[in-house]
Parts: sequence; C-alpha cells; structure tokens
Amino acid sequence: MTVIAELKHCDIVFRGATITNCTGAPRFTADVATDDDRISAVGDLGAVAADEDAPAAGRVLAPASSTRTRTTTRRCSRNPIWR
Repeated sequence: MTVIAELKHCDIVFRGATITNCTGAPRFTADVATDDDRISAVGDLGAVAADEDAPAAGRVLAPASSTRTRTTTRRCSRNPIWR
C-alpha cells in the first residue's frame, strides 16, 4: 500500500466510508484510494486527486480478498448510487 504522503493521484477515491474488515476490529471512517482495481491507500486522502471521486459517507466498505475487492470496486464505481 502506498504511503499517503507520497500518493498524489489515483483512479478512484471513496470519500468518508465506514471501513470494516469483518474480523471484529472496530469500524472506522476513512477515505479509500484504488489504482488498477486494487486498494492503494486508506486514511485521510483529502489532498489526493482522483479520476473519479465516489462520495461514500454513510456507506460501508468491507475489503475482502483481492479478487472480491477488484470486482466490488469496479461495480461500486459504476453504480449510480455512489455518484
């Protein structure tokens, strides 16, 4: 994963999502950046430019295996509910 300070641009940023990893760890709110259908950074990505911003406040992201994550990212970014 990219160090946030080095990340300047990505394909998609899901802004303000509630993140859960389904392990029982507490949920937290963060931005999630993706590049080439893979998560590239998680955190406060307010300064990161993206080809597409996906407002995600009030939505839950639950990254799973790499295959599922790529499919989910692709589907979510094309879904009008994210726009």
